[in-house]
Amino acid sequence: MDGSRTSGYGPRTSKLLTWEMRMVRPIPDLEEELGDRGKDLMAAMSLLAEKQFVYAGDRRGGAAYRVLSDPSFGDFLESYFHLLHRRFVVNDQHQWAGLLPDMDRASWMKMTTKDTQVLLLLAILWREALSNFECDERAVYRTSLEAIFTRYQDLIGEYQKSPISRPQMLDYLKDLHRRSLVKVHELDAEFDDYEVEIRPIVDALVDERAMARLEEFAEAAGAGELTDVGEEDEE
Repeated sequence: MDGSRTSGYGPRTSKLLTWEMRMVRPIPDLEEELGDRGKDLMAAMSLLAEKQFVYAGDRRGGAAYRVLSDPSFGDFLESYFHLLHRRFVVNDQHQWAGLLPDMDRASWMKMTTKDTQVLLLLAILWREALSNFECDERAVYRTSLEAIFTRYQDLIGEYQKSPISRPQMLDYLKDLHRRSLVKVHELDAEFDDYEVEIRPIVDALVDERAMARLEEFAEAAGAGELTDVGEEDEE
């Protein structure tokens, strides 16, 4: 079990039950309905909508995670975000909450080939670190931009006509940082490198079939069976 849950949150307040029946009303009414609890819930929902994922270890994420993981809000949040074609998930084990795509209806989650490659690469690195007991108590793997980029070159980059450059890789990671999937630290001027924390959230976004294809690709690359790989889309 990975500690994730999407339902079964237990009893809710009567006011929240009323809100579930009136889902289409404006969210700001939550404060009027629930007072300070409603205000906290609105703030947490706004942060989640902005970032897609909330991680308890972040400065703003801790308070938001406590609200989003409150069992009394669970059914309401699940139902509300379902209307937006998103699946609300709370992972108790690794202490994050997030919005995953409704794979049957959502087109908003489509990513470019390179976006997908970076995400899959991070998931592979995280899974390897977890298997090798290299993650911390929150299952976060600490590595660096240079290590990630080197692994990308070995695994994918040299087989692409237009591989991702090191500055571009940093841009991809910073974008994922804004969504709380990773944390990119400040530049270490001495080593001209950035420490990067890969969070367990990345694993929740990976399609197992895509991961299997990338692993097959890696095996073929290691055996010298690949030449240049074309790309489906350009940025």
